[in-house]
Amino acid sequence: MTHDATSPTDAAGPDADGAALEALMGRLRGLADHVDGPPPLVTDLARAAFETRDFDAELAVLTADSDVDTLALVRSGETTTAPRMVSFEAHSVTVELQLDRQEIGMAVAGLVLGPVESVELETADGRTPVILDGRGWFRLDAVAAQHVRLRVRTGAGTVVTTEWLRT
Repeated sequence: MTHDATSPTDAAGPDADGAALEALMGRLRGLADHVDGPPPLVTDLARAAFETRDFDAELAVLTADSDVDTLALVRSGETTTAPRMVSFEAHSVTVELQLDRQEIGMAVAGLVLGPVESVELETADGRTPVILDGRGWFRLDAVAAQHVRLRVRTGAGTVVTTEWLRT
């Protein structure tokens, strides 16, 4: 079979195809200028989910959350400025967290119990090492992220993470 120079695909020539493609791309660019991007919350959550994925990590079980206890206050119109208290357990690790609003950002304080090798606070922007005192306590001030979670590596090499918490 030979290629005929007058076939329908070659009738307009490569320049016409390029011009048509450029015209189409120009229309698409014009449409993109009129479309809003996703809300910042969606972008933050997507980045956090992608950057902090760890298939080997064990998810700690939420055992207590003070926000659940205050749902009745939210429905009644009352507001609370009390810190959020959250507890997690996994394997041989227990995590107690307190999230407290500050003028700038959030204070995250907590207690990590168990055979802990390292602890990090994860946000959409990355991980921040957490320094525990001799009894397992820590405090981080002015945390600007809207979503945080704790990542704990045990002495046995197991990684335990809490669920994402909205600050």
